[in-house]
Amino acid sequence: MPKSGSDLGVDLYELWVAGDRMLPAVADQFAEAGKCFGQTESGDGYFSRPAEIGGGGYGPAQRAFAELRMTMSAVFRDSESNLELAGQALKMAADNYDASDQAAMDQFSAMKRDAGQGRF
Repeated sequence: MPKSGSDLGVDLYELWVAGDRMLPAVADQFAEAGKCFGQTESGDGYFSRPAEIGGGGYGPAQRAFAELRMTMSAVFRDSESNLELAGQALKMAADNYDASDQAAMDQFSAMKRDAGQGRF
């Protein structure tokens, strides 16, 4: 049986809270992880090779690590954005459902006041 009344109100509130507080908090964690991961660029010097062993620049592992860093930074950034958008969508769904439910209530009340509008 579909929920209605106060049960539905509680579910809408929980949906709204998830979108307003919970998902943004998770998005913040992804943002922080992305910042920390991006700071690993300062360690690129560890990949330098001395000229004595054919170096004079970075070894082959540096490029792979730099590509991994860029990929992971994009994953963290995209995840943060997607979580923020999902949170906004949850809030919008709860608000719109609440608004449409209120509209139905208003129409029902108006029809009760003027029974000639209704279907019998």
